[in-house]
Amino acid sequence: MEGLIEKNIYDWTEEDFREVRKTRLHHACTLAGQGFYFYPMQEGTTHGKTGWNLDATADPEKVRQWVDGGEQLVCVAKRGKCAILDIDNLSACKALGLEESWLEGMYKVQSPSGDGHLHIYFPWDTNLDALPERATVNVPDTEGRLVAEMKLNNATVAAPGSLRLDAEGKKREGAYLPLSEQAPEPCRHTAEIMAWLQAHRKESTPTYQGGGGTRE
Repeated sequence: MEGLIEKNIYDWTEEDFREVRKTRLHHACTLAGQGFYFYPMQEGTTHGKTGWNLDATADPEKVRQWVDGGEQLVCVAKRGKCAILDIDNLSACKALGLEESWLEGMYKVQSPSGDGHLHIYFPWDTNLDALPERATVNVPDTEGRLVAEMKLNNATVAAPGSLRLDAEGKKREGAYLPLSEQAPEPCRHTAEIMAWLQAHRKESTPTYQGGGGTRE
């Protein structure tokens, strides 16, 4: 992945896209085996297709079917199973006191939105139950700009190895590339991260209550 991370997506070859598809399959199945939930992505967005909030699954075989069928994927946070820290601006988070060493052992994915935009995958730790029963905990900087979101329940990020497409679902605009080869380890700095989130969070987003799917 290192070569692709440094390469503009418009310069990718067909072999590069095949490699990213294999990466999407490998990493999604590995994470699904750890209990992370996935669902197909809507074209032109980084949101799940209709039914994502009810039908997301951690079944690696189902994930394999979707990827083999050409689907891009989202990862869906599920309380009691998995959580994802979406860092929009790492430098701004560090300015608020986040220590990069707290993220050691976490599974990291680079977002095409820009430098310092990472998705950090957390195996569920019961200490996170101290956070409110909401979908997302948001952290703004001192000027009110969003710099991080802790995805707790029925909130999504684009899955590793997935492509971001334009509004028509045709033009490839970027890719979510894994920076980690290993699966997530138990968080060694839960207390510090929890304290940081509690100190800097603003009012949380309510838990998603919409329909759009059927339970399996």
